Amino acid sequence: MPEGELTDEQKLKLLQNLSDDEDENPEVLDAGAVKRMLLSFEKQVLKNQEMRIKFPDQPDKFMESELELNDEIQSLHIISTVPQYYSLLIGARTINTLCGLLTHDNSDICIAVIDLLQELTDTSSIDETEYTEALVEELLNEKVRKY
Repeated sequence: MPEGELTDEQKLKLLQNLSDDEDENPEVLDAGAVKRMLLSFEKQVLKNQEMRIKFPDQPDKFMESELELNDEIQSLHIISTVPQYYSLLIGARTINTLCGLLTHDNSDICIAVIDLLQELTDTSSIDETEYTEALVEELLNEKVRKY
């Protein structure tokens, strides 16, 4: 056998280890996971607001919280794969928070929110329509409340 090549037994063991790793960490997105994500997002928004108030003239002091906020927004994109949980977004007033971030001083945050809202409202199947309609209605209600 050439040097560096795996035996059949080693290949089988390696494949078994990879399979075991997948079984241990399934990516399950249930209502509890969505609620935890929304709570983490809200906490990060508050942290960013606090840092901006505390250090208004020192961007280096609040920049880390803005990067973390951007990461939190990016993590919410996975919710678009489970539109049946859009009611959690509405109930937790996350739509209100997202709309508020549209006027954030950091344009990267604004763009991240726009991308997220676009993905959440993009219907790729008929089954998602009722959930998306409720989300769009909430977005419209937020606009009405602000003006």
